[in-house]
Amino acid sequence: MSKPTEAASKELDRLGLSFTTAEGAFKGLPQILDEFNLALTDATAEDKAKALNTIFEMRSARGFSQLLKQG
Repeated sequence: MSKPTEAASKELDRLGLSFTTAEGAFKGLPQILDEFNLALTDATAEDKAKALNTIFEMRSARGFSQLLKQG
C-alpha cells in the first residue's frame, strides 16, 4: 500500500500495524502477515472482515484474508 486512505490509516493505527519499519523500509510479506494475524487473534470473523475491508477495500481484502489463513 503506497498511500492508504484516511480510513485505512486509522484502522492500521487502531490495530497497531504498519507496512514499514521505523526507518521507512518495507517489512516484507511474512512479517506483515504475522503482525496482522497477531493483531486480529481475538477478533470475530465479522470484525476481521470489517478491518480488512477498511484497509484493503473489498476486492483486495478477500485475497489478503486468504494469505492470512495460509500464513
